[in-house]
Formats: sequence, C-alpha cells, structure tokens
Amino acid sequence: MDDNQHAVAELLPKGVASLRNYRWQKGQSGNPKGRPPRGYATSERIRTALAEDLPEILAKVVEKAKAGDLAAAKIIMDRVVPAYRPVEEPLAVRSLVNAGSLTAQGEAIIRAVARGEIPLGQAAQLLIGMGSQARVQEMDALKRQLDELKELVSGKAHAPRR
Repeated sequence: MDDNQHAVAELLPKGVASLRNYRWQKGQSGNPKGRPPRGYATSERIRTALAEDLPEILAKVVEKAKAGDLAAAKIIMDRVVPAYRPVEEPLAVRSLVNAGSLTAQGEAIIRAVARGEIPLGQAAQLLIGMGSQARVQEMDALKRQLDELKELVSGKAHAPRR
C-alpha cells in the first residue's frame, strides 16, 4: 500500500477494507455527529464588539474629516450621501404609436435616435425591452401551435375508423 491508500484506510470505519465495496447501511447516517451549530457570523461578532465604542469611533472619523483627512471624509460621504444617479425624463416617441410590428417599432426607435429625439441610452433600453417582448410572443405562438397539435392528435385518436 502506498501513503494515499494508508491515509484512506485510516479514515474508513472499522471492518471496511476499501471504499470500492463500502455502502452505507439503510437508515445509517453518513454524518453521525450532524451539522455543527451555527454561531454568530463574523460581521455580527464585530458589530457586537464595537457597539459600545461606536459613538467614539464616529466622532473621531468626523474630527479627522474636519481636519482635512480625505480618507475619513470619503468614508463619511460614501456612507451618508447617496451616489448620484442620473434620472432621464420619459420621452414620447410619436413614430412608435402607429408602428405595428416589432420590426417597425425597432426601426422607429433607431430613426428617433438618428433625429436626436431620444438619447441612445433610452433607445438601448427600449430595444432590449422589445427583444424580451419578442421572446414572449414567440413562446405564446409556440404554445398555441402545441395546443393545436394536441387537439389534432386527440381528435384523430377519437375519430371512428372506416
């Protein structure tokens, strides 16, 4: 036996020569000790340990920020001031109102971008939404076809033979 086989043999239950022929007995647990109990997560332990000192720590960070420490100022700004997210105003694309098919709607969006009526970001979002809509329509059409085929097959099964 080589070192790996000896190591495996030491881990096997008593009376079992190899893993090849070993099987758990019915009703026998593969983990007799069970899952170990969960303790506090690391972050919970840290919060608990810092709870008493937190006001003092925050006061020190504010003091350093006021003294010109940019790292302390960044910590405060990241946690207190929300990140700027641009908000786009909704725009009506008149040429979409009368466009019938998804293809015509896509072309209308591209023309609206070319004319400067809508920003490129909004056009991209509209086209992504149209792609999702196309997939929904495809799934609806496939379901209708499948239902028709089932009806056709069940109708042949019940039709009298001549």
